[in-house]
Amino acid sequence: MRDPNRGRLKAIHYFALCVSIAFGIAGQLLMKWAALGTTAPVSAWVALPQLTLALGVYSFGVLNWIFALRGVKLSVAYSLSSLNYVGILLGSHYWFGEQISDLRIVGVSLIFLGVMCIVSKSEAQSRRGRTG
Repeated sequence: MRDPNRGRLKAIHYFALCVSIAFGIAGQLLMKWAALGTTAPVSAWVALPQLTLALGVYSFGVLNWIFALRGVKLSVAYSLSSLNYVGILLGSHYWFGEQISDLRIVGVSLIFLGVMCIVSKSEAQSRRGRTG
């Protein structure tokens, strides 16, 4: 008989993985923001509060990553973490005005499609293993 809590627990682990990815992206963008505040050697200490915030946000993502790995295959979780490229690309364009070339869009789209292939194949194998 199938455990009714198993599906819910798996969903929680995948949710933690999504939170990890989101906080990883936010942490990286905040680190860039902190780095931009250090244009002169004297001002490095001025950026310390921003850097502390960035590292705190990033650390929360790491904690969620560790929790997610309890229920998500490492190969799937690590592949999904490649979605950081998409978030960083969009965030760096929006907040820092970085240009997005057509080639970069193609590259990030290929990464995204590759991740979707890995995850869908893993889910199909997982379902087959439960029913077979």
